[in-house]
Amino acid sequence: GMQLPSKKRDSRKKTSKKKSTRGTKTKRTTRKSSPKEKGKLMEDLVEEYFSSKGWYVRRNVIVRGFSGARHEVDLLLEKEDIQALVEVKNYSKPIPKEWIMKAYQVAKDIGVSSVFVVSASGFSEGALKVARGLGVELLDLDMIVKWFEVQKNLQSINVSYIKPVLGPRAVLEYASSYAIKKFFKPVETPEKAQLVYYPIYLFEGKYRYIEEIGLLFKKEIEKVRESSVMVEASKGRLITYDPYHGFETYELPKLSDPEVEILKLLLEFQEATKHDLLEELGWSRQKLSKYLSKLATKNLINIIGSDEKIYRTTIPLMDELNETVQIILEETKRKILKAPLKKGIIAKPNLDPKDVKSMLFKIYNFETETEGLIYMPFYKVKMVHNDGSYRYIYLTAWKDEPVLAKI
Repeated sequence: GMQLPSKKRDSRKKTSKKKSTRGTKTKRTTRKSSPKEKGKLMEDLVEEYFSSKGWYVRRNVIVRGFSGARHEVDLLLEKEDIQALVEVKNYSKPIPKEWIMKAYQVAKDIGVSSVFVVSASGFSEGALKVARGLGVELLDLDMIVKWFEVQKNLQSINVSYIKPVLGPRAVLEYASSYAIKKFFKPVETPEKAQLVYYPIYLFEGKYRYIEEIGLLFKKEIEKVRESSVMVEASKGRLITYDPYHGFETYELPKLSDPEVEILKLLLEFQEATKHDLLEELGWSRQKLSKYLSKLATKNLINIIGSDEKIYRTTIPLMDELNETVQIILEETKRKILKAPLKKGIIAKPNLDPKDVKSMLFKIYNFETETEGLIYMPFYKVKMVHNDGSYRYIYLTAWKDEPVLAKI
């Protein structure tokens, strides 16, 4: 197979003749790194980042494209049957859209399916828009540095692995039932099943909520109960699961304080009219409409009815989150290991548990007391269409009959 060149360190010490400094004052100067040296350090860090995520990395590769043109690629990545290109840009200004378009065109010319662009100073608005349209993944250097900090902080957290009970052959048989059908006949075939250990944070603690008591004279009292929550550790998505509907995740984008206030009320009431929300929040109609519209755009609320609209949140209630944990812990109680039993890809967490705990407190009034990291086994199955295109589905691997996982 291909081998990366080993990194060599120059062990020779540089010596210089010292001039006499008697009677003169000397200034200490620290040499600043040149842009070239900074660029190399950045490439070192980015290489380590992708290697840690299971990619085989080749650096500064010259590749001849289909057009006959020769391209120098900062990093060329390989994992399973996927190839990716990485462009590393160490500039003092945000990267413009032209760089994104160039990286995409190079990837197309050399036949690479995935494109990453890493910037030391962020991206312009145009670059963000173009990347979304072309499917180019943008990474900020600060985000990569933060990722390494997260890995360091996780060294003190309790880690466990769930034992998979199914092999790839059995999974492929089950996967065929999820094939797309046309005129009642499957037009997809499951071809490859790869075991992946996915990182899930388990938080246990106290959930504080308000309960209304009394019939004639209603009184609100604060109650506290023990609860548990599982959160996917890559993007901070909330998890719900039951053996019939499968494993679902709910992404929470960045939220402003007014958006959080509305969500908290909808979680408390389960559903509410605009009148209910105005009464509770004391806002103007204009302000409420503005933030309801923002939440709807982020797919965090559903609007029911036409005359008097009823608003419901799409994120799970605390009861659902807690029930998910109890079901998963019951299903996996005899399958907990300290190290993975079968070989598979181990996906690493991207998020600091502190940030996730802060989010849970902000939205659910959930105070974490203990936390752990569980690597749960899933099979990533390649479903190949009759026309040669393909997609991936995920199936749970800790029980005899796997169910679909939306991760």
